Amino acid sequence: MGGGSLRRYVLMRIALTVPMLLILLTIVFLLLRVAPGDPIAATMGDRISAEELESRRAAAGLDEPLLVQYGTYLFNALTGDFGDPVTDRRTTTGVVADTFPATLELTAFAMLVALVLGIGVGALSGRLRDTPFDVGGRLFGIIVYAAPIFWVGLLGQLFFSVRLGWFPTGGRATGFDAPNHVTGFYVLDSILTLDPSALWSSIHHLILPGTTLGLVFAGIFMRFVRVNMLQTLRADYVESARARGVGERPVVFHHALKNALVPVVTVVGLQFALLLGGSILTERVFSWPGLGLALIDFLGARDYVGVQGIVTFLALVVVIVSLLIDIASALIDPRIRH
Repeated sequence: MGGGSLRRYVLMRIALTVPMLLILLTIVFLLLRVAPGDPIAATMGDRISAEELESRRAAAGLDEPLLVQYGTYLFNALTGDFGDPVTDRRTTTGVVADTFPATLELTAFAMLVALVLGIGVGALSGRLRDTPFDVGGRLFGIIVYAAPIFWVGLLGQLFFSVRLGWFPTGGRATGFDAPNHVTGFYVLDSILTLDPSALWSSIHHLILPGTTLGLVFAGIFMRFVRVNMLQTLRADYVESARARGVGERPVVFHHALKNALVPVVTVVGLQFALLLGGSILTERVFSWPGLGLALIDFLGARDYVGVQGIVTFLALVVVIVSLLIDIASALIDPRIRH
């Protein structure tokens, strides 16, 4: 019965993903088309002749009727072809392959910071309600949530990099400390190639931008975990456990905290898209060579084809992650299936 309801839920969720994906791709396509001017002319300016401009437009399929362009765009996007940027010799797929591991590594570290701080401080605030720790934790959560990412990043650079010299101001590794390429994830590649110098350099460069990005989302998790913890500590089954003589520590960690964290899985999925958006600003501040920095470079060069390719890829990632998070939530909490 449980397996049947889960199967139905997964199939229904996948079916709902199709129109969501179609709407997202349509919006991305239309946004490029309503932008003023021709995408190729806007990128190249006066650097090419009229004949070369027409040739490039034909190569990009921009001389086709709009519906044909739309159909080609949908087919290419769903088959992993995100177009050829005008200002980069690589395809967009090549740009994504080169830069997305850096973005994913930064996002994963930031999520780790957000979860450790958010769950730790939020759970303790709920347990120690209205104490100075609770007030301080709530105040900290509000401040880091309200602070703009770029402002936190610049402040961190000024204090920890320029004034104290503890961390580098940008980049993924120092000089020749970049590990040999295996997966594109510097920390993982350093471990796989048994290169301690590269491992230290990678982590050293990751701490400041990762913490900057993670702090903002830690504020969200703190408030959410605290509220859930307060509700769970007042639940009947927790009171029942206390009445049976179960100690306060097992009540908090084995009964209350475990159940208070179930909704956090859904929130983590919802925050993933925001985290990717936040990583774009963080990469800009710290010159982190990820997908966000590549997107900003394309925007600066007015390379709309490159912008469309990266935004399309990010939209697909967000939709797929949302689907996986929903399925994971249904596995953890059977009530969601109904």
